[in-house]
Amino acid sequence: MATEIPSEESNYIKISLLILKISQRAVQLKFDTEFHPDCLQETLDRNIDKLRELQRMNRINQHQWTLLFPSKGKPSSEKYEKYDITLMINLIRNLTDIQIRSELPSPTQVSVGDDLSRIQYYRIKIAHMDSCMVEDGDFNIYWEDIAQ
Repeated sequence: MATEIPSEESNYIKISLLILKISQRAVQLKFDTEFHPDCLQETLDRNIDKLRELQRMNRINQHQWTLLFPSKGKPSSEKYEKYDITLMINLIRNLTDIQIRSELPSPTQVSVGDDLSRIQYYRIKIAHMDSCMVEDGDFNIYWEDIAQ
């Protein structure tokens, strides 16, 4: 017997997939534009002191550090385990001039930094929800805001 998923749970699942799959790919495309895969190793090496400071401040965890500086091969946002949204946005925020904020930008703010801020804001919001439910009204707002 099939059980219907409540609307609020379905909304949570849809928003989660939008953030973790579709938005992740959008962030990766921007990341690869800012840090071309052919130059990523050189960029990371050039910014090693800043990256160590981010690691010291717990802004880069050990797993992320291993992805940035693998024991074999070159770092890549696509190879092996993909860089997650948090790592890519952290690097864009700290190694480029793109302004990424912690708060949610208004819908009229549509710069690249605003869009990345929006994705990061909702990723954190969804990751820290206790109920795994999103009300219909909130779903429509979140979806529209993220999809833009």
